[in-house]
Amino acid sequence: MPAHAAGLQAGDVIEAVNDRSIQSTADLMHAIAVLPPGEICHITYQRNGVTETTSAKLAIRPDPQRP
Repeated sequence: MPAHAAGLQAGDVIEAVNDRSIQSTADLMHAIAVLPPGEICHITYQRNGVTETTSAKLAIRPDPQRP
């Protein structure tokens, strides 16, 4: 999974994607949805009160209906 590969962990609070402020889950979903698979995005997040950054290469979301 791209988030795991980028070092993100459960409980991390994503603050920005490609310098675009994230205020809600809907903001995050939209920020990711408009980017093409294969693109590298830059993520600013907070973990344990510390702001950090990472990059992730976007992948195609798996279809839950396919085995």
